[in-house]
Amino acid sequence: MHPHLLSIAIVAYVCAMGLALAHLVQRQPLVHRLASLTTLVGWVAHTFALLLLAQNLWRRKRVAWLLALVLLGLYNRFAGLDRLWG
Repeated sequence: MHPHLLSIAIVAYVCAMGLALAHLVQRQPLVHRLASLTTLVGWVAHTFALLLLAQNLWRRKRVAWLLALVLLGLYNRFAGLDRLWG
């Protein structure tokens, strides 16, 4: 896996956890949106790190991009990107 992308993902996940805990205490919508956005940044970095791993291992770009599109579709279906700002 790409070490820089993985580090970005881990830092984003830890920041998102801290913001989510802060939201439990403060109950401010801005903190909730920041936590959701930080989680999304971590998820994107993690996805790209997995894509680079798949590209290096199998050298099949179509499979890696298809996997990313499927994951984005599932995330949009079940987590709902429209709920982030609405």
